[in-house]
Amino acid sequence: MTPSRTAFAAILGKYLRAELRTLQSLPAMALFAVTAFVIFRFGLNRTHLSGSLAAGVLWATVLFAAVLRISRVFVAEREGGGFDA
Repeated sequence: MTPSRTAFAAILGKYLRAELRTLQSLPAMALFAVTAFVIFRFGLNRTHLSGSLAAGVLWATVLFAAVLRISRVFVAEREGGGFDA
């Protein structure tokens, strides 16, 4: 493993452990995912999603939920003085 991948894995592990301990943003991400699926369902005017359309909806929902979590990580790091280093 390259040093950058090792550092990425360590940082990712840190935030996953912190999230599993506190479950701070998991409810917000779950609510967002359900809301996104409902919006896509009515926005696309389909009775069911299948194939590549379903995959696209899933990826969009996952990426938007990840952005929600990443913004909370940056706020926590700023408040904790993580950016001062």
